[in-house]
Amino acid sequence: MASPAPLQALLSSTGTPSANRSSSSLITPPLLALADPPQHTVDARLVEFFVQETIRTLLDSTKAASERRKREHESIEAELASLGLSGSGGGAKGKKKADGADPAKEDEEEVVDEEVRKKLEGLGFKVGWATAERLSRDRPRFPSTPTPTPTSLSPSLPYTPPPTTPDPLEAIKFVCKDVWVSVFDKQVDNLRTNHRGVWVVLDTSLRGLRGVSVPPRREGAGAAGKKGETEEEKQLRRWVGLTLSFPSGLIRGSLSALGISSTVTGESSGLPQATFQIRTVGRPGQVG
Repeated sequence: MASPAPLQALLSSTGTPSANRSSSSLITPPLLALADPPQHTVDARLVEFFVQETIRTLLDSTKAASERRKREHESIEAELASLGLSGSGGGAKGKKKADGADPAKEDEEEVVDEEVRKKLEGLGFKVGWATAERLSRDRPRFPSTPTPTPTSLSPSLPYTPPPTTPDPLEAIKFVCKDVWVSVFDKQVDNLRTNHRGVWVVLDTSLRGLRGVSVPPRREGAGAAGKKGETEEEKQLRRWVGLTLSFPSGLIRGSLSALGISSTVTGESSGLPQATFQIRTVGRPGQVG
């Protein structure tokens, strides 16, 4: 039996394939994957561990800073009281709700969560910007559309072409494929749009939410949400909201590096899936 011919034997001296074999049949998906492998800038499991530890660290540090400010405020109030200059501002202090919850403690947790959420989104924004900048450096420019600008009334001014913005569809597809693969080692599972500047990205198994356990639902509990939820469900909702802040910032930072301003909101209707709603704005002040 004759041995299989090498790849060079399938090509003629002119570089064209033999008559009975087309050039496209030689480029198989495995060969294409070897020639152009997906770029991985970070280890996806490291990102998952990093986000979890960052949330815990930021919660502890932000809470400690909040308590320090509270002690400083109380010391100032005590010093003013010793001088007879304190006002009547503590009428609501010590009051509790009918269910025994302390409103002051809940307000403090909301303030801490908001600060941590902003810090996590800022970290995600930086990671998304750097990742998109690196991945798009050697690829062709995105299809762009001109941004409408006021027409100049003076004919003496030199003509300047209108600024352009990348096509939001191509930019978001780039984020859903290249950026998501680079950071999370997978693509998103679904992308939808209403063609009016609103996009919905679905990841059915987001890293960071895979290892989160759902507490068992108690008998007679109310519907999902803040009302009627147990303490475990409250902490779960809190943790999921903080976890989604990083990928939300990641999307916003990636699009910003490509020239598209956006607002991103993340939510989860069932673990470990996550949904991100993106509202794109072509340039600051220009609605996409």
